[in-house]
Amino acid sequence: MNDQIKCPAFEPERQASLLRTLVNASPAVLYSCNVSADCGTIAVTENVQTILGYVPADFINDPSFWALRVHPEDSARVFAEMPHLFRDGSQTIDYRLRHADGGYRWVRDHMRLETDAEGRPLRILGCWLDVTGEKQRVGFPKLILSGTALTTTTTTPGGGYAKQK
Repeated sequence: MNDQIKCPAFEPERQASLLRTLVNASPAVLYSCNVSADCGTIAVTENVQTILGYVPADFINDPSFWALRVHPEDSARVFAEMPHLFRDGSQTIDYRLRHADGGYRWVRDHMRLETDAEGRPLRILGCWLDVTGEKQRVGFPKLILSGTALTTTTTTPGGGYAKQK
């Protein structure tokens, strides 16, 4: 006789569904990439569409999709820093990534290198967080003294505002 009480919430199918719902409701886009061959994305969560406007297949079907969307001013730095991941096993880099709408979003890319039992790299496991708001607040407002000591100009991303004392 089985004295265990079955709880539908803990059935494997419901757990998998709940986990999928939690992941896709998260502000973090989870991904995995190859470390050999083409270094392409092999998996990405569906919430990439909410965060960056692309569907997972865009990343998975084109190995260069991610690389071609890194902002041109950030690209050299991002690729120059990648060897640190293989040396240290983890890395975090902030850079701009092109959204499907053509604009750029700042992402904080947390990466961890997954290795086999002998320490050989298998794949990169990572997550992108949209930190655009944080990056915009860092420079806002930027106080610049201009002209005489009696004039203060506050520069914002939307333009300038001058205030006379």
